[in-house]
Amino acid sequence: MTEEQRFFFCRRFFLSVLAVLFALLVFFIYEEKKKQDKYASTFIKVFDQSSEKEEVVIDQVYLKKPGFLVLHHIDENEAGIGKIVGYSEYLDSKLYKNLKIDLNLGEYKGSMHKHILFAMVYYDDGDKKPELTSNDSYLNTNEPILIRKFTFTLLK
Repeated sequence: MTEEQRFFFCRRFFLSVLAVLFALLVFFIYEEKKKQDKYASTFIKVFDQSSEKEEVVIDQVYLKKPGFLVLHHIDENEAGIGKIVGYSEYLDSKLYKNLKIDLNLGEYKGSMHKHILFAMVYYDDGDKKPELTSNDSYLNTNEPILIRKFTFTLLK
């Protein structure tokens, strides 16, 4: 094999290896993007539940953007979405399963055992702290409002 033939062989081999590496890179980027797009939008999956503790378990929640899951107590005598009775820790943009949230039923605890709750997504504004000072904090976003209604029975 002449020097020139060896040069072309090495060059072809190098370009072939480079092409294979590029194809692998494209494949892994595609697979990662596919994982991220598995859930097209934010969702909450929660069922009616009962417990001896003031704690609810959210079956699944996926946030497209970071934020919090906030629980509101619905009272027939109050207008609006009700008072906040619990909220999650800061949630990154990903899927969570069996998310536990402590409740503070306070004034509602003695009056009834079955409680109607709304689970709502509040998107983070960048400070990783929930904005709970007003009940319209969930409106400060361009994202759709996501609410799931469920009942919680306190077994005491």
